[in-house]
Amino acid sequence: SLENDDMIASTFYNLGIVYTANSERSLAREAYLRALTIQPDLVNARYNLALIYLEEKDLASAVKVLEDVTKTNPSHAPAHFALGLIYSSAPSSYGQARDHYQQFLKLAPNDPSAGRAKRWLDAH
Repeated sequence: SLENDDMIASTFYNLGIVYTANSERSLAREAYLRALTIQPDLVNARYNLALIYLEEKDLASAVKVLEDVTKTNPSHAPAHFALGLIYSSAPSSYGQARDHYQQFLKLAPNDPSAGRAKRWLDAH
């Protein structure tokens, strides 16, 4: 049933959080992927998966997942910030960094990371 699927997906999502907290990235990645297989619209599982990809230096996968998060949930400020960070690392993608940082600041002007986004925007 759908209720059971939600419960199972939630269990895998929570396992991912525990594995992440214990620095067990590969187990966390697998748990998030299992949760998303069952319930593809789990935005926080998708975002956390992207963070794992970032930690693993798999920028292409991280960007793909984060772009998906911002398309399906445009008000997800942390995903915009993470994309700003990634895109700001290469001059060829500064335009994308600017777009995501500006969106982040619109959504979360008082976030602790707002200063970093503002500083980058002021400098570029």
